[in-house]
Amino acid sequence: MFTKHRFQIKNSSKLKYSESKLLFPEFISNCFNKQQLVKLKVQFTYGSNAVIYLLEKEPMIFQDGADKINFFPSVYFLWSFPTIFPILFIQHSTFGFLKKGADLMIPGIELINQFPKFEQNCPVGISTICKNKEGNGYTICGPLAVGKVLFSSDELKEKIETGQKGKGVEILHIFGDFLWESGSRRSFPQFMSDCVHAALNPQASQNDETDNLYMSLWNFMGKSILKDDEQLINLNAENISSKLKNEAEELLKIEETSLTSEEMDNLLFNIFFSAIKYQLTPASKFPFDAGQFYANYIIKNIPVGKKLEIKKTSYKKFTTFLEEINNNENGWVVKVKTIKSINFIENINFDHPYVQNALPFDEDFSNSDLKHLPSQTSINIYEQMFSLTEQVMPIFRSRGHRRGDLVNIQEIRSILLEYAKEKNLILNDGKDITLDDDTLQMVVKYFLPETFPVKILIQKLCEAMTKAVLVKTAGGRELIYRGKVPNIEFK
Repeated sequence: MFTKHRFQIKNSSKLKYSESKLLFPEFISNCFNKQQLVKLKVQFTYGSNAVIYLLEKEPMIFQDGADKINFFPSVYFLWSFPTIFPILFIQHSTFGFLKKGADLMIPGIELINQFPKFEQNCPVGISTICKNKEGNGYTICGPLAVGKVLFSSDELKEKIETGQKGKGVEILHIFGDFLWESGSRRSFPQFMSDCVHAALNPQASQNDETDNLYMSLWNFMGKSILKDDEQLINLNAENISSKLKNEAEELLKIEETSLTSEEMDNLLFNIFFSAIKYQLTPASKFPFDAGQFYANYIIKNIPVGKKLEIKKTSYKKFTTFLEEINNNENGWVVKVKTIKSINFIENINFDHPYVQNALPFDEDFSNSDLKHLPSQTSINIYEQMFSLTEQVMPIFRSRGHRRGDLVNIQEIRSILLEYAKEKNLILNDGKDITLDDDTLQMVVKYFLPETFPVKILIQKLCEAMTKAVLVKTAGGRELIYRGKVPNIEFK
């Protein structure tokens, strides 16, 4: 479904609370509360349709156009609310086949003791589990996929126990596919445990220790289990131990600096005038819709690690800010006109001291053009850089790097070789690296223990990062351009 085909949004509408409650009565009470859902009707390139429900711009629930009964969770939903749907487990190596577009076959499903309960054709999540390289524990990742199970739990368990073959789960959505790309693209949670081996052994003795090991595994997933085939024990987010909860939060945490109202005023002021000076010219196409200007030139230039909320500034509204900056001894800055309740920026005074004295904001100008820089600025150095993303942080975090840091190709090579050397992955005198490491497999998104040349793995790491350009001027300033590579005009 989402694993092979792109989709286009055909219609978008906000759901009323009454509509959401009618569609998702259990989700509303247990997950979404009174948060507003957005309904997207989408069409795939091959012609079929689907419906996606967004919560705060994150795809949470989807429905196949041909299936009018079932609602399926996204991986984002399962990471946030792991208690709602059954979870099946597979080996990391099996996940590699799912990434290539295959459905989940019966032999690939791990027979966890106890097996979750579900009906035929119901939605299930899929997590990976494998033994650590050191052999003293297990790693659980995900859930990493969502599908429709083709048998009831009793039927599927019997087929696994008797060694039958065939398709077990029809895969609809997977970590890294087009549905995941439409969200925040954050990484998945993972859990290291030295006590889940008993849960993987259906013949394990059911003593207190085994029960504790089994509970530890399922506490992480937050799923309901059956103990002694009699008593139903509900495990929810509150049952997750503080240690595991902290580990999951650490993986997904995006650090942001909290600012006071005065600091937010200064941040808004600096971004606004820096954007005018370095991203606009008198020849720019006026008028600008004030709301679009705020989205394209303010929001996109907020420095990494900081958060600007216009309602927490002293101005409260962007239009109020535009009015107040004109109240200065040097004359007007912007001319604003209101047409049918819509505010437009008609003109900007590029000669105003506020504009002339604006300094470049480091790490801000992701969409600017070098030709818009002042003509007197002499560029001495132009260097290709890469901005670290959450996907590569498992390798770079232990080297003192943080998300958003810039590294060049030499640093990437050095850190990759250091990591490979620590894990004994280097072959052929440092020319090749074997992917016999769970963390490295997750980073480069290749889940088979094969051997690659170092330069190929460096290329895969670079593809997982955001491209950036570092420009050092003769005056000692450093300008950073993320995403789109700026144009250079030679004169």
